[in-house]
Formats: sequence, C-alpha cells, structure tokens
Amino acid sequence: MSMLTDLLVTMREKGYPEQAPLLFKKLLAKEQICIEVGTNLAEESAFAIGESKMGGIPHLPKGFAWPKDKDGYEPLSFVAQINLEEMTREVGRHLLPLKGFLYFFYEDYGECCVKYYAGSANDLVAADFPEDIQEHYMFLPCKLTFWKAKSYPDPGSNLCEGLFDSDEIEAVYADVRWRHQGSLHQLFGYPEIYQSWDLKELDPEQDALLFQVDEDDDAEMRWGDLARISFLVKKTDLENLDFENVRAAVDGS
Repeated sequence: MSMLTDLLVTMREKGYPEQAPLLFKKLLAKEQICIEVGTNLAEESAFAIGESKMGGIPHLPKGFAWPKDKDGYEPLSFVAQINLEEMTREVGRHLLPLKGFLYFFYEDYGECCVKYYAGSANDLVAADFPEDIQEHYMFLPCKLTFWKAKSYPDPGSNLCEGLFDSDEIEAVYADVRWRHQGSLHQLFGYPEIYQSWDLKELDPEQDALLFQVDEDDDAEMRWGDLARISFLVKKTDLENLDFENVRAAVDGS
C-alpha cells in the first residue's frame, strides 16, 4: 500500500472521511521522486576503483587535492562518492549526469565541498587520508545500493502551512508518513527536518536537496546529537553541473 493510500484509509478510520480526498490530492501535487541509499559495511579491499561508497577512503582523480576548510588548514571528512553510471543502472534516469562521479566532503561547522568528475574509473586512484585529518573525520567504508521512492514534505516544512485542517490531521499525516519512511540517506526529494530553518524554508522552485546523509551505525558516522546533513544546491547550478556553491544544512534534535 502506498503512503497516500495508507493516509486515505487511516484518515477515514480516524474519523476524517471528508477531509481525506482533498488532502490526498494536495499531497499528490507535491509528490517528488527521490533516490534512497542503503549502506552495508565492507572491507576496503572489496571495492572496485570508482565503486559507490560511503566512508572509508575516496577514489579520486589523479592530482585531485583533498578539500580543506576555507582557511586552508583543516582537511574535510570524506562522506561519500557516487558512481553515477552504477546508480543509473539501478534506478534509471535521474537529475544528475548518467556517468561520472560525485564526491561529498564535510566539516563539523557546516563547511562542505562537492565535486563532479566526468572521467572514467581508469583515471581514479585510492587516496590516502591526510596526515593531519582528525580521527573522528574518518569513517568505516560501506557499499551502497540505490532505489527510487516517492517523497512528500516533512510536516515541519513551510510547504505544509495551511495544508491541514487541524493539528490532529497533521499528526495523522506525520505518523503515516513516518511509517513509510525508508532510508534517511537520500538524493533529491524532500528533506527530513528536526528544526533547521534553512530546511523549513527550502523553496523547491529554486533549491534542490542534492544529498541527505543521516547518522550511520555501519560507517560509525555521526554528525552531532541525532543530526543529519543536507547538501543543498540551486536548481540552476544543478542544471549547469556547478557544485561550487553547494551549502550544507546540519539539522539535529
């Protein structure tokens, strides 16, 4: 049963049969497709060069300098590399190029770096961690799997203002939506929100959620107190494959 069908049934069971069809139509109009990402702990030796991964050591183009903070001192943590050809085989067409590699780096205070490389895996080498990288910036390597899912706005988003006739109906939506929540690692779609104003006010006409990274037990990846990172990009920049101005929103409880 889809999330919207489940919501329709649950609202009728809870005593909101008249409101259910209208809310169904409103949410259907806001529906987006996201790509959810699963992780599975693996040894570094199990990865082919260029294979998608989260944590561990990245496979970088020869001569690529490991990103540092804006002052040029602190190496950023390597979060993930996405092999876009591999992802395309698993999910079909998407908003990114069908080939190439996308790299995500992050630093505790909100700095981030996202790089796209259009070449082949033959141009990549397994990097070494910088000698001065902080220990808690090094994560365990995980293999990735990808699948498409339908995404609907978090009840805390400004996009949900005026959507519900009552707090009780909003609570029903929140419960049903969470019941259908898959992986909290995802590309595109709507972000999950704790309390970040940047995420609450996200304008889907202008901005896109490029990648949301939750805490991950397999990778021993932590971002603070039950926090997750959302890498955000302007849609015009995404169309131009310009990732220089990607920003990171850190959201925790």
